Amino acid sequence: MLAILQLDALSRPVVDQLLDEGRLPTLAGLVERGEWRSLKTPAAHFTGATQPTLYSGIELGDHAQYYLLQWSPEEQRIRFRLSFDAPETTWERLARAGRRSLAFDPYEGHLPRKRAGVVASGVQFPNYLGLERWASPREAGPTIDRLIGRRRPYVEEVFGRPHVPSLLDLRRKLSGAPGRLADAAIGLLAEDSFDLVWLTFLSCHIGGHQFWNLSQVDEKALDESTKRLLEGTLGELYESVDRALGRVLNALPEDADVIVASPLGMGENTSRADFLGKMLDATLEGEIEQKGAATVPLWRLRAVVPTQVRGRITQTLGARLSREVMARTSIAGVDWSRTKAFVLPSDHNGQIRLNLRGRERDGIVDPGDADELRDRIAAGLLTFHDVGGGPAIGGVDRMEDVVGPDAPARALLPDLLVRWADTPATRLEGVESQQYGRIDRSGQGSGRAGGHTATAWALLVPGRSRMVARSGEEDVKDVAATACALLGGDMTGLAGTPLLEP
Repeated sequence: MLAILQLDALSRPVVDQLLDEGRLPTLAGLVERGEWRSLKTPAAHFTGATQPTLYSGIELGDHAQYYLLQWSPEEQRIRFRLSFDAPETTWERLARAGRRSLAFDPYEGHLPRKRAGVVASGVQFPNYLGLERWASPREAGPTIDRLIGRRRPYVEEVFGRPHVPSLLDLRRKLSGAPGRLADAAIGLLAEDSFDLVWLTFLSCHIGGHQFWNLSQVDEKALDESTKRLLEGTLGELYESVDRALGRVLNALPEDADVIVASPLGMGENTSRADFLGKMLDATLEGEIEQKGAATVPLWRLRAVVPTQVRGRITQTLGARLSREVMARTSIAGVDWSRTKAFVLPSDHNGQIRLNLRGRERDGIVDPGDADELRDRIAAGLLTFHDVGGGPAIGGVDRMEDVVGPDAPARALLPDLLVRWADTPATRLEGVESQQYGRIDRSGQGSGRAGGHTATAWALLVPGRSRMVARSGEEDVKDVAATACALLGGDMTGLAGTPLLEP
């Protein structure tokens, strides 16, 4: 058996600190038996491409899954991620070889297209955007409900200034999530046999965004005990995952191969995505017409409608309608006959696409002018710096430099990727350019204290297998290749190389 225990979006510095303090005994035991490997990750450019790449072993340039809201050029509109073809997952690939998998909560995953063992989403908690509630086969759903209860807490992030009672409620929900995942997995392992176990622990991912620090909270609304409670939440979430991890390990065969992996990291939020609409307008029009940052309708909505109100609206509308509203308001009211370039939805790095004739349904930019336009946009964006600080942008990349000029999915991806400067943006008041002027922030931005980093790692703990020699080029996509190498899956088309071998 191979067990892949995905501790999603952990901060390696926080892990190291907690290990030094003796607060992660299960992980410490694995460290003594195994070996850390740093991994390259798509999160260096697209955080949203990380999970599809990890679960499939296929690169972004082939699978084209880069965010939960993506552009459909033939329709000239944004659609939710489930509207697009998803790559074959490792458990689907292994099913073709007759192997059975137990996979719980693949983040931003999809219902398997073939029976692959037991695969379920929404085990720890349902989430409208990344963790819809489903089970394959369908009859596995009642079994999971019997093990952990049918009523699981709904967890969703709502962008904007965090509301203290909502944070306390989120803390409670996330604290119980690892235990629910462990209970369900242990119960299934006792009743059935599997070749691959893949569990995705998600509480530290969402907790990292919301509890990294208190920079987004109105500290006037905090008494001293509540402040201490919130400040200690992230470490406590890591500890709860460690306890659940230990329980799962005790339920595995003694000779099981184990990979503990974090495919992307967490640190202080550096995203300035809410400014990008106005910044792009300035580079195209030559001036900033208004000071407010948000021109993208979804960011305008987030700036003016209180967080609590939007949260209630989302729950009232339900998953499908809420996702459609998000997609429609991401790009609305655009005059495509005059729009040369536009901002795609993003909550991390910025994403810009040209309205290219022959590719977009309503495209107006001649393909022969595309390179000059991209150069002009990049040069203009790089003139911006933080108000009272350093550069706002770390770099602007062309997509062919990210995925390669011949990538099959190139035409579905953004044309430019804006990498923000590696400095905190949570308290940023605005950005300004000597050429274009100043843009003040509207509202609170995303309201996330923590943001993703390109720090990924795997802890390899061989059971029956042995480690492959370190190459220095290890990558997130190697995890799927490892599963197929150990369990006899078809490796055709996989981009990675195994980290363990039989």
